[in-house]
Amino acid sequence: MAALHKFLPEDDGRALMTVAEYLRLCEQTGLPYEYLHGRVYLMAGSKPRHSRIVVNTIRTLEDALGSDGPCYVYGPDARVQVAEDVIFLTDVTVSCEESDEDADMIYQPKVVVEVFSQSTEEYDRGHKLLHYMECPSIQAIIFVDSKRKLVTVDQKFSGKWEHWPYYTGGVIPLSCLDVEIPVDAIYHNIPVV
Repeated sequence: MAALHKFLPEDDGRALMTVAEYLRLCEQTGLPYEYLHGRVYLMAGSKPRHSRIVVNTIRTLEDALGSDGPCYVYGPDARVQVAEDVIFLTDVTVSCEESDEDADMIYQPKVVVEVFSQSTEEYDRGHKLLHYMECPSIQAIIFVDSKRKLVTVDQKFSGKWEHWPYYTGGVIPLSCLDVEIPVDAIYHNIPVV
């Protein structure tokens, strides 16, 4: 939680919201907010490079999983509840729970993906990572660097987290989904910066 203080004020004078109020706000405004401990934060839009990497990641995961289920891939508009009072907008999420399909948000995420830039890396790989690791249903957390071809994966094996980097030419084994993801597919037609 210490990382949160660097990015988000603990008490900024705003009244706290309930989850129901947060969901109403999202529905009424149509804007992308995250919900952290009763406070809402408007999220910025993404740059084209970021968006292309997200699309490639969604396509790659969907191709690996196939169309027969039971796991489905969701894009950046899906809200993901990782704790009772924490709701994030991840870049990509995989859920294998049928109940998530028609819900107002994803309650049982299995894999989350964040595409980060220099300005979001510390927040994504710090504060968000801590929350993701505490969510019992999450088995893999994937961080995709938008500036260089590097994907890091934290996977839970027998209740313990392991961290692995993957580079160009590498293949990411996602044992929780029983699939493998080629790094080069994530960066398909993305020039090296």
